[in-house]
Amino acid sequence: DCINANGILYINGGNIYAYSTRNDAIDSNAGITVTGGTTIAIATRVDEPDGSFDCDDDSFKITGGTILGLGLNTSFPTESQSTQNSVIFDGVSANQLLNIQSEDGTEALTYEVPNSVITIIYSNAKLETGETYNIYTGGSVSNGTEINGLYTSGTYSGGTDSGDSFTVNSIVTQIGGEMGPTGEGGAGAGGRP
Repeated sequence: DCINANGILYINGGNIYAYSTRNDAIDSNAGITVTGGTTIAIATRVDEPDGSFDCDDDSFKITGGTILGLGLNTSFPTESQSTQNSVIFDGVSANQLLNIQSEDGTEALTYEVPNSVITIIYSNAKLETGETYNIYTGGSVSNGTEINGLYTSGTYSGGTDSGDSFTVNSIVTQIGGEMGPTGEGGAGAGGRP
């Protein structure tokens, strides 16, 4: 694992980029709590049960910051403890842009996917309750600034509508992807909506 903790793993700030070629990107044996910072967690193997975030059956609490996880699966955020919205959806092909935007065109995420994955999890304050979002792939970014593939500025255009849209009606919205071990309140292992 890129990051492995025997106790609860707290992510309170900073920039974390965890890219694993063999195991989980971020794995805690007693739960994960994210309150701030930017965390990108990538597990590249899709033939083993390796995920972006793995906290077994313990709590996965998200109250702030940005998390973006790509892998075979992910643990399901604990809805009863989390206060920031998350979305879990099917992965996309490598080396293309992934864009999430609201129906009025407000950007929620622009990220250059480095490798093909099965499951993506994203959480950020930009995902607003009651809003409907569309997912686009491909396209380009003009005048953009990116860190580890995550665009922090720029204008996205020219993408293809993936046909996947979602409305944020709960703390965790799942429209695809695969679940690894789950915290209380989540879907079962391997579960889909």
